[in-house]
Order: sequence, then C-alpha cells, then structure tokens
Amino acid sequence: IISGESNIPIKNKKIKRVFITPEITEANQAVVDSLLNADLIVISPGSLYTSILPNLIIQDVNEALKVTEAKIVYVCNIMTQLGETNDYTASDHLKAINRHIGANVVNQIIVNNRVMNDELLQLYAEEQAFPVQIDYDELHLLNVEIIEQDLVDDSKSIIRHNYKKVANLLYDLACQ
Repeated sequence: IISGESNIPIKNKKIKRVFITPEITEANQAVVDSLLNADLIVISPGSLYTSILPNLIIQDVNEALKVTEAKIVYVCNIMTQLGETNDYTASDHLKAINRHIGANVVNQIIVNNRVMNDELLQLYAEEQAFPVQIDYDELHLLNVEIIEQDLVDDSKSIIRHNYKKVANLLYDLACQ
C-alpha cells in the first residue's frame, strides 16, 4: 500500500486499486445532481490513478454514475505515464476504470489514432512514455463503443489533446 498521490509514480509498481481516506466521503450534492441530470458525462484524460479515479470512487459519485441515464464517455490518454500506466493499452485504461466504478458504466471510449513523428516519440521514450495502443478486440469485449480520431494538438511541442477537436467531438456526441 502506497499512501499519498505523489508517492505512487515514484514506486513505479503496477497499481491494482486506488482508495481514499477516509473511505466515507460525501460528494457535493450539486455534483451528484449534475451527474444524475446530465445528457453526457465525460471522464477526461489525465493521470488515471492520481487525478481521475480518486474523483470517481467517492461513493455518491460512483452510485450516480451507475444509475444516471447519461451517456458516459472516457477520453483516453494519448501517452502512457511512467509509474501509473506503464505499458497500458486503451483497454487497460478502461479496465482500471471498470475495476473502480463497475463494468459497463462507460459507454464510449475516445482514442487517438494518429501516429506521431519519431523525433517527438523519442523524447517521450526517454521518459518511458509511449503512445497508448488501441487494442480493438479487448475493447469490444468490454462492450464499449470505440470512437477514434486524430486528437493531437500540432501547435504544441509536446503531445497533448487538441481541445478543439475533443470539444467538437463531445459536442457531436451530446447532440446525438
């Protein structure tokens, strides 16, 4: 057991489960109401175990995600993160979410299908970060719709999501 968000990547171990202390934590009621009344809920990219999952495992949030009628979409990270998602595929990201909030809660996964240039990838490889691979067969087994697009922001010298592309995609999903 590793305690403290900043200590998780340092240990560089495979993470099985995230928990918060104290375990009994109440979400703000406005958050729960928003989840229950939403048309689309977006689980955004970020540090999976230290930024995303701690928010989803709060009991009130977790329960709301399971009963909401909203579509729930996960925007998968473009790159793996050393100490958190070493060697993770897109389905590994989703399986981690499922382990924490339950299977078949996420309806759709948005993944980047762009191949980045070798020079930029080499910089990331030096930090042991690699593109998240889309493992279609495993994703289909998870009963999730796969939405793939080129999501990379070319205006940056680092690999990041293009917020305009993601926003347009999410807008289209919300309008369906």
